[in-house]
Amino acid sequence: MKSRLLIIGFVIAALLPLWFELGGVPVGARSDGRYAAVSRDLSQRSSWLVPYDAKGPHLTKPPLTYWAEALCIRWLGPTATAVRIPSTLAGSLVVIGTLLLGWKIAGKRVGILAAGTLAVMPIHLVISRLTLTDGILAAGWFGILAGGYLCILEPRRWRWPLLLWTSMAMAWMTKGPVAWIPLAAILAWLIVGRRAREIKNLRPIRGILLSLIPVAVWAIAVWVKDPQAVQTWVHEVGGRLAGGGNHPQGPWYFFIVLLVGMFPASCMLDVPGVNHRWREAWTKIRRGENVTYWAWAVVGPLILFSIPSGKLASYILPLDAPLAILTGLMLERWLTGENENPPAGYKPPEVKGTMLIVTILCAIGAIGAAIIVMGKNNGWVPVPFLIVPAACAGLVITWGRRKKRAMGLAMVWCSIVLSVLWGETMAKRLVRPYGTPAMLQALEQKTGLSKPMLTSFGHEDNSLSFYTGRFARRTDSLADLHKQLARYGTSLVIVTEEAGWQKLLNAEPAAAKEFEQVMTWPLWPTKEKLLLLQPVHAATASFRH
Repeated sequence: MKSRLLIIGFVIAALLPLWFELGGVPVGARSDGRYAAVSRDLSQRSSWLVPYDAKGPHLTKPPLTYWAEALCIRWLGPTATAVRIPSTLAGSLVVIGTLLLGWKIAGKRVGILAAGTLAVMPIHLVISRLTLTDGILAAGWFGILAGGYLCILEPRRWRWPLLLWTSMAMAWMTKGPVAWIPLAAILAWLIVGRRAREIKNLRPIRGILLSLIPVAVWAIAVWVKDPQAVQTWVHEVGGRLAGGGNHPQGPWYFFIVLLVGMFPASCMLDVPGVNHRWREAWTKIRRGENVTYWAWAVVGPLILFSIPSGKLASYILPLDAPLAILTGLMLERWLTGENENPPAGYKPPEVKGTMLIVTILCAIGAIGAAIIVMGKNNGWVPVPFLIVPAACAGLVITWGRRKKRAMGLAMVWCSIVLSVLWGETMAKRLVRPYGTPAMLQALEQKTGLSKPMLTSFGHEDNSLSFYTGRFARRTDSLADLHKQLARYGTSLVIVTEEAGWQKLLNAEPAAAKEFEQVMTWPLWPTKEKLLLLQPVHAATASFRH
């Protein structure tokens, strides 16, 4: 009973950073706001077959994320918490799944070590609290990896193929053909490891066919309603395969994201050429050893994602759970003393010293950034983060006593959890007063407009669409503003950055006589400002009021 209570307590503590103050920070302006706005619009429609954005049908991704967020909006209303629940729930399932899988393959302590590592990774905490597709995709991705591994470990259990192919269907309905990547990693592990005959344990033919049924049914239904959808899908998939896409970054971008976003696992990487010889690593791969399964699940997708020029940090979120399992297995060897007498040619990854140095640098950097951005009076905000390097210092001191290592690691983990909770509290306090809800409230008080028709001029902010429940049009021309003025009249409000509007006035001085500023809004933490403008007659009336 005591052990069960400890596990329950650990799970609650591991999930607390994901759920604490989930809606404290308003929905963001770009991708976070776009998914939220599309989901809110979908929740208001009678048919959920096709999601829509301001331009029309929004079919660049399958609809599972939008369906889940729209359902939460129906239940809880159009709030930041509602649209984030599906992604956060998916992230929670990955943490719990990592605990159970690590426990099953290597013991309870490995499960706890792996799940604990995953639970405090910055990339996992951040992306799992946004409205993006990547959080739900990561859950499906992990299900594919877990199901595939267990199909090989226990080939006679029907539940593991069910897990594998159900997760595959989920990944397909979330982000389309990306679902093939974890399956490809499984097949590569088996083929290169001379275990190709075990592919049959995956039940691949029936599994692939059944996993494609949901997305195929949806795609056919959409195609019948909108034949132009095929062009969108061909462009989306073809562009990715050709190596294009938005957000161009260099080939080393994801390696940097992994080092920063997957701390503390990135401080304890077991790297060929550094910790052991390349030849030994290749020998393990060719033997198809079970531990190399998780290495394939990290390295293969990392290289594959690094090839195209279009990159976002959230793309490699699904790599965090396999990396956490590798970290749990490595830490277990330290706790049992196996790494104290390593075989010839093997140097175990450093744990204590690296973490101490990194956490000291992070704490100093956070304090410096706070002073620069928020001023000396707010330099104290990140001071509580110093508990992490303090705990790491304690780990260094007690590391020589093997029986104290588990307690030292637990103290470091608890300090990271507490610092994350403090950070989320401060984020709510610092960001919320500058968010879109606060801006809209101030605008209503200033103008008396309860339902303004917002237009973004040279400025993309999808949170406007989410919080008003109507897609805010984006424009870059005075002619289009004239059309909207003719349509919406005095209810029109233009949201623009100060520099962008001044550029328009320089080119079109007459605009100053047509639109008048009614309010400014700071874009924290930068010094830039948003201008909110109305037609001159409406603005004059609001000033008199």
